[in-house]
Amino acid sequence: MAEQNKIGVLVINLGTPESPEPTAVGSYLREFLMDKWVIDLPWPLRWFLVNVLIVPKRKFASAKNYQKIWTDKGSPLLVLTSKFSRALQQQLKSDSPGDRYVVAIGMRYGKPSLQEALEHLKDQNCERVIVLPLYPQYAESTTRSSLERVQELAANFGFKQRLVEVKSFYAHTQYLSSLASSAHDYLGEFDHLLMSFHGLPERQVKKVDPLHNSCLK
Repeated sequence: MAEQNKIGVLVINLGTPESPEPTAVGSYLREFLMDKWVIDLPWPLRWFLVNVLIVPKRKFASAKNYQKIWTDKGSPLLVLTSKFSRALQQQLKSDSPGDRYVVAIGMRYGKPSLQEALEHLKDQNCERVIVLPLYPQYAESTTRSSLERVQELAANFGFKQRLVEVKSFYAHTQYLSSLASSAHDYLGEFDHLLMSFHGLPERQVKKVDPLHNSCLK
């Protein structure tokens, strides 16, 4: 009976090529850029831009950049996401003894895929799934894309009506505290901490938030 009460935690990150070589990087870029929420243009135009203009050139330049950061254990993004997931699994086990929670990693693009992650949670007899995209702020090109893909796949595993979705956590006090704590030890004698974030096209922001209430001014 205990196995029937397991809860899956699906940790989602954007994704990574399987290797830092141009062929693998090209495959990853095609999957990523053909997402209608990433390049929100009609399919024929999106296909032409991605497969004719962007990927054939960018896969070589991007591969060189990946080769600079690739580690002996693989992609830094996957290595760090795996480390986070193991820590989360340990914390959940400590807070709720009995192996009630099962944590799985799914990348929106590339591997391990969302399909593989849901298969694992199903094999572990999870009855419902907490879907946790690791994007603090909501955006259509990240959060919505990930959640919609999970919803599409979940029906095949009986999870469709059993998903608990975390859509954002940028203002959660524990998240903010963790950021402050992780930065504190590195401040030293410096007076300022400069932080850089990946941006979004302004028109995508306006579609979701016409009044720009979620944007810093």
